[in-house]
Amino acid sequence: GIVLTPNGKAVISPADAELVIRHGLCVVNCSWARLEDVPFAKLKSGGDRLLPFLVAANPTKYGQPFTLSSAEALAAGLVIVGRDDDAREVMSCFRWGDSFWQLNDEMLRVYAACKDGAEVVKAQEAFMNDIKAERAERERRKGDIADGAMIDRDLLPPSDSETESDEGDEGDGLSTSALVQQLEQTSL
Repeated sequence: GIVLTPNGKAVISPADAELVIRHGLCVVNCSWARLEDVPFAKLKSGGDRLLPFLVAANPTKYGQPFTLSSAEALAAGLVIVGRDDDAREVMSCFRWGDSFWQLNDEMLRVYAACKDGAEVVKAQEAFMNDIKAERAERERRKGDIADGAMIDRDLLPPSDSETESDEGDEGDGLSTSALVQQLEQTSL
């Protein structure tokens, strides 16, 4: 069967479905803190596999990428190889199981629609690039820091240099510097 392990050389994909159906899918249930103590080299398997980018929903690692619990890893692997019902059964044992689906459902559906590991890796890269672009956009919009308060540039009226004439629309008359001065005088 397949062992989901951080030592895998290939990512699990729908191409592994037959191997999972015939011989199973497993994970090593251990703490992330004790991972180096696991004798992965001694495990006999038809193939060690990695999971693609997913986010933990368990209370210990919530929101952390690539640090799923054993149950989350097993459920994710099952979905990717087309065993959705089995995956849902695994996660139904946990109060936070629904959170796992809320955080990862879109990614899991995309991974499960891939034909092989190469496509899963491309899908993972697309998700990660989207996340990086989103972060960069958020950083761009954070703007200036005034008196310890973050100003989101998209919430500010355009400055005189940014304003273009649109059919006589003159905005609300506040310049960016005037708004910044107002915010500096406001205690938050």
